[in-house]
Amino acid sequence: MKSITMTAMLLALVILMFSCDHGPLGIYYSLEVETDLEDNDSLENSITVGSMTKVGSDYYIGAGIVFTRADADGSIWTRITPPDGYSTCTEVAEAGGDLFAVYSTIDGSGSTLFSYSSSAWHAVSSLDGLRCDTIDSVENGLGTGVLFASIRATDGSYSIYVSNDNWASFTVAGSGYSRPIKDVTWVANAAASPTGDFWLSTGTTLLTWTGDPRDSLEDSTNPPNTSAVYGGLYYSSGLHVTFISTLDGYVHGLSEGTWITSNQAED
Repeated sequence: MKSITMTAMLLALVILMFSCDHGPLGIYYSLEVETDLEDNDSLENSITVGSMTKVGSDYYIGAGIVFTRADADGSIWTRITPPDGYSTCTEVAEAGGDLFAVYSTIDGSGSTLFSYSSSAWHAVSSLDGLRCDTIDSVENGLGTGVLFASIRATDGSYSIYVSNDNWASFTVAGSGYSRPIKDVTWVANAAASPTGDFWLSTGTTLLTWTGDPRDSLEDSTNPPNTSAVYGGLYYSSGLHVTFISTLDGYVHGLSEGTWITSNQAED
């Protein structure tokens, strides 16, 4: 689950629209995700955060520039210098204890996946020469992390590459998609089960993947009844419910094989 903006929207919509006034899931979900918020004013209010992640004890955000701060009271956000020849980054993710980021070239002609270590950016050689647009990472029920990358072809279509091999190699899990990955989550087969599937949202398509590099992405056999573009995904292990937002203002929750759709968001 990557995009802080989409994830924040998804959580807010779920809390509001699956409340006790609108559906049976809300009050329990609200209690599960309730947390204290810290007011940190060391960032400009004008920035737009595309994604956020945590590596070790440090937070990172992709907001045109990559910013970082320690997970400690009083810490402030500081900028990380982009790699040479690159300027803009809105995509960051953690995988295997490493930070990854997608940077666009200064002239906008391409974008590359980088890892960050020893205070330096390193292009991921296994995707050398490929245009990487979005990334996401998530762990399965056994704690094994998988890094997903949306690679744009010259015809504008997207292929989805996956790696769980210390990021030394990527496998093409699917291709021919009209949009890049929007969000990823892992869904258990049953409550508290360590087995399950990865779910991916891309455009109006909901995909599933077993996690085995030998398997390909598959269209979901039980998507919500909507033709709207998908947004954020979230799996609640406590409720064993999968939530997905759509850009028409709805949140859909899958519980015991049945989708429940919220009332539409009001202005």
